[in-house]
Amino acid sequence: MARHQASYRTLAKFALGLASLLLAAACARKPEAESKTPPSIPAKTQENWKMQKQTTLILAVGDASFTIALADTEAARELLRHLPLSLDMAELNGNEKYASLGSPLPAKAENVRRIEAGDVMLWGSDCLVVFYKSFGTPYSYTRIGHITDAKGLAKAVGKGDVLVSIHPQTMQE
Repeated sequence: MARHQASYRTLAKFALGLASLLLAAACARKPEAESKTPPSIPAKTQENWKMQKQTTLILAVGDASFTIALADTEAARELLRHLPLSLDMAELNGNEKYASLGSPLPAKAENVRRIEAGDVMLWGSDCLVVFYKSFGTPYSYTRIGHITDAKGLAKAVGKGDVLVSIHPQTMQE
């Protein structure tokens, strides 16, 4: 019995290490991020928004949209300079979507211990991750923000890869 438990632990460590390598390799791919202006947000509105240093963004997935409250981190502030973004986000582990930003943000990773559905984090320095399920984790991330109401997020992002856009929140939203 003890021999089987040790084998299971070794197998679990191997699987966790493999998943970590796959995430790192996937985020090292060529950038898929495009900085496109969503047609519904006039350039003047975007400029005013950036000047006012708002702390909320909109993550749009199909017909659904979610408000992201930004964390007070240098990486979150730098992300604002890249907005708006259109990202092809890939599925990983049945709990997150990720995409390479194409250029690094100032990372200051910390062991977050627990991921909550709606967390928006940076893996490494250029991989944006949106988590749609909650779970414990030994991994370290740089906080970008949190979706204020993640109800419906898992359904909106679905089971496979998904196109999302992230843009400043306008007065109408």
